[in-house]
Amino acid sequence: MNVGFVLHPQEPRAQELFRQARALLSELGGSACILEDPTHACGAIDAVVSMGGDGTMLRAMAAAWREDVPVLGVNLGQLGYLAEVEPSALEPALRALVDGSIVVEERVVLEAGVGSRSERTVGFNEVVVERQASGHLIRASVAIDRRPFLRYAADGIIVATPTGSTAYAFSARGPVLSPRVDALVLTPIAPHQLFDRSLVLGLDEPVEIRLLDGPTASVMVDGVPWSSLVPGEAVEVHAATRRVRLAQIGAPPFHEVLKAKFGLEVLDLPC
Repeated sequence: MNVGFVLHPQEPRAQELFRQARALLSELGGSACILEDPTHACGAIDAVVSMGGDGTMLRAMAAAWREDVPVLGVNLGQLGYLAEVEPSALEPALRALVDGSIVVEERVVLEAGVGSRSERTVGFNEVVVERQASGHLIRASVAIDRRPFLRYAADGIIVATPTGSTAYAFSARGPVLSPRVDALVLTPIAPHQLFDRSLVLGLDEPVEIRLLDGPTASVMVDGVPWSSLVPGEAVEVHAATRRVRLAQIGAPPFHEVLKAKFGLEVLDLPC
């Protein structure tokens, strides 16, 4: 098995853990390379391992999705919502990855494109159209499944996956969805209008966000600037036909992870 690694560039522990992983994989008859290091010739890979926080994990998910292989996250960050394996569990996790006993959970992926251009990208948390300058709203029309829905005046508009419902959309007071739910979530950011609620949509309901007037708006994908819109341009967001595969080692249920990561009070009540 050839495993490609994505490392946090400023985390010294990532390099040390990679050396340990490479030695173990060699012992198990496999090999390891660093995907984003031009000095490493990776060739075809069978899996991707992330060593860092959730930002590193998102980069690893992109690599795994392109290669259609599973991705395993080793958490060196604080929250670690996506990267579930702690460094102390690296060895059993890699052994399970090699022997095929690992559990794979498929997650919804977003595809986005600006209609007037050939630009296309994928996102795993969210696609956001938001204002570039403070003191300005974006004014945009939203169509759902190619039918006009509503005009928004807001700081921005988020289209999120269930995975991304605990990221930016969560801070905009969107609903939290289990990653097992097949849905998209449309959430306005600080809307200046009566209807200010999120919408939970089916995977077969693409969303088009068209900038109507005013200054240029930014299009962000998983927190990274990707493109921009001028008035009259639109970005369309829909569910990709192929999902990203997250490798898990005895992962707890979603609601247990939610309680642990957000420090929610645990009540010892009879069921």
